[in-house]
Amino acid sequence: MEINPESTIYFRNQIKRESEKGVYPISVNCVGKNISLKIFPEVFPPQKEFLLGEFVKNFPDLANAEVADIGTGSGIEAISAALFRARHIDAIDINPEALKCSKENAQINKVDAKITFILSDLFTKIESSKKYDLILANLPFIDFDGGKDLIDLALYDNNHIIHKNFLAQAKKHLTDNGRILLPHANLQSGKRENSNADFDGLEKMIIDAGYELQIIAKKPFRTDYKWRLYELRIK
Repeated sequence: MEINPESTIYFRNQIKRESEKGVYPISVNCVGKNISLKIFPEVFPPQKEFLLGEFVKNFPDLANAEVADIGTGSGIEAISAALFRARHIDAIDINPEALKCSKENAQINKVDAKITFILSDLFTKIESSKKYDLILANLPFIDFDGGKDLIDLALYDNNHIIHKNFLAQAKKHLTDNGRILLPHANLQSGKRENSNADFDGLEKMIIDAGYELQIIAKKPFRTDYKWRLYELRIK
């Protein structure tokens, strides 16, 4: 889709400006827990209003759950899962700077013993036999060839290649009752006549890949956009 949303361009430039300052600290409140983080240059900062902590916290039998955090970035979701007593988390990212960032943040929050940090393009470096009860998938929203900088890998998914590969690979790594939490926003279709076109395309992709889906949360995003959280299970 040849639409690079103004909001994404602005956000990307904002991230680049922040990164010029070097590492900078932030504090995020996630379901009543204040989580201190350092954000490294070329790492996507967490969006406080769209964190998955409340959904992870309420995951059944979380204390015995094996969790994967795909696209861990700053590590916020992996850290949240650890603080909410998940048994173990694999924090996975293709960006080596993100892994350095997430590892340091896990150490700051004293949960690094529960988290394994893995440099991988989705599941390509994960043992084929490894299964997860819960997969958190923070994938880029924008179907656009936006560039090859490390930060672009967190924003752009040209022709939905990352989503398609994720959906194909994740099926092999879910337990029988495993679930995926997959957020998405209509950043390209939000101002168009069919504002839900982004969601429609994603939902068709999910169903075609052999999953059942449920929309478990919806939120407005800025003035013109919407955010949804999908729960996926294998049919």
